[in-house]
Amino acid sequence: MTRIDGTAVGAGDFRELMTGFPTGVTVLTTLDAEGVPMGLTCTSLCAVSLEPPMLLVCIDNRSRTLRAVQAQGFFAVNMLHRHGRAAAEVFAAGAHDRFSSIEWSATGDRGLPRLTGHAHTVAECRVHSSTPAGDHTVVIGGVVAVEHLAARAPLLYGLREYAAWPGGGPGGPGETGGSGGNAADPMVNRVEALDPAVTPPMTSSGRTVP
Repeated sequence: MTRIDGTAVGAGDFRELMTGFPTGVTVLTTLDAEGVPMGLTCTSLCAVSLEPPMLLVCIDNRSRTLRAVQAQGFFAVNMLHRHGRAAAEVFAAGAHDRFSSIEWSATGDRGLPRLTGHAHTVAECRVHSSTPAGDHTVVIGGVVAVEHLAARAPLLYGLREYAAWPGGGPGGPGETGGSGGNAADPMVNRVEALDPAVTPPMTSSGRTVP
């Protein structure tokens, strides 16, 4: 067992710690003052409240998307399905034209970008609060609308690998709709690794600041 004193924990140590906590993968989207779509890949998502429904996301303080979220007052959380890896990689990169290579459309009420080809569910949120915390800002949003786009298993990220939620169903291995596993066969309950050889940037900031 390796013990590191709290005063000596650096960014690399902390990043290594968090790789052992697999999460779902989302893309946060909004519009800037001119109506131009903005977005970034984010795994820092957490439920806050059931009544009223609220969630939080953590975004790098340098992010242009953060500034747009704060100015717009609304954002969308696109929860990616198992075939959404391409969107995760595009929105984790620093390209300015990332929406040109991803299928998307505007939500009905507020016109926020929804990733129709890569998300299984989209939640529209109104900014409730925005609080700086270290090199990130914690944005709490009240969920005002939820749209289910596809009955597909969620995309996961952990231990520097993408994976699909385990289980099966009408859509095949890794899709939703089945019993979710078989206690008699531990292989049925495995997480299906999609490409363990690739180590993409997976954080709301990572190595880029969209």
